[in-house]
Amino acid sequence: YALALYGVGVAGRKAGDPKKAAAAMRECVRLREELYREEDNPRNAWGLMVALARSGNTDRAVKILREEQDRNRRPDHFWFNAACAYSLCAESVALGKPDDKLTADEKKKRNGFVVDALAAVDKVFEVKSPKSAELQNDPDLGYLQRLPAFREKLAALSPAK
Repeated sequence: YALALYGVGVAGRKAGDPKKAAAAMRECVRLREELYREEDNPRNAWGLMVALARSGNTDRAVKILREEQDRNRRPDHFWFNAACAYSLCAESVALGKPDDKLTADEKKKRNGFVVDALAAVDKVFEVKSPKSAELQNDPDLGYLQRLPAFREKLAALSPAK
């Protein structure tokens, strides 16, 4: 149900219905928090960190991300989720504003998330994650996908066809 709410939140935002998107994402985060507290499962942590990042709670998302990184559970899937969370954090900091409308602190924070996201992409390939093929089209990586550095990295890291 939390995953379905996440999808409704993403779709609502794309459809231009910010109220519906925000309501769905709040409920998604609430359910993800509950799952995270009830069961020590990496998927619960990853789902929560990505939902928090999409909701703009970047500090908590990164805190959970770093805790999960230290635990080193299922790195073949962790790094993909880390790239998603960092990409969403970068997007959240930018809030759709052009670069010239961001403060120096916002730019620094956003750029730090981009650097971390790109490092996570490197790890996706390093651990030979089966999710590497999803890097090009997962909507949670939308911010990263628009960056030339990301496209160049994918071209350099992807196996030749």
